[in-house]
Amino acid sequence: MSLPVRRVTGSFPGAPTLLCRILRTTWVGAPETKGRLWTRLGDFNESHARRVWSCACCAEQEGEQRGEQRGEQRGRLQEARSLINRLLKKRFGELPLTISSQIENLTIENLESLGEDFLDFDSLEDLSNWLEKRSVS
Repeated sequence: MSLPVRRVTGSFPGAPTLLCRILRTTWVGAPETKGRLWTRLGDFNESHARRVWSCACCAEQEGEQRGEQRGEQRGRLQEARSLINRLLKKRFGELPLTISSQIENLTIENLESLGEDFLDFDSLEDLSNWLEKRSVS
């Protein structure tokens, strides 16, 4: 169900700014959404329409950048977990499930610290104590 659109005449200086804010916070960038926006911009004067369209394109780029950054962060986290698990397995053998699940819940910062600190561990008990300290903080 679509809402009826009423053509507005006159100048509303705040309208493009408001639309830009909305686009920057909600834009999904799907091609059909972009097409509908372009069609609806005919209800604005040309300078307002260009400004809103520019905001839509900027919002789309910002969304893509945020998505790329999230993907990079996830990849970095997965790689750090994988490396730590391989190093610990090589040092101590197969890890108990409780330790493995604690490692899965570590932040990237804690994984990096563990990558350095595990060199001082003599046993799985040292690793377990280290993990316990991190889960409390």
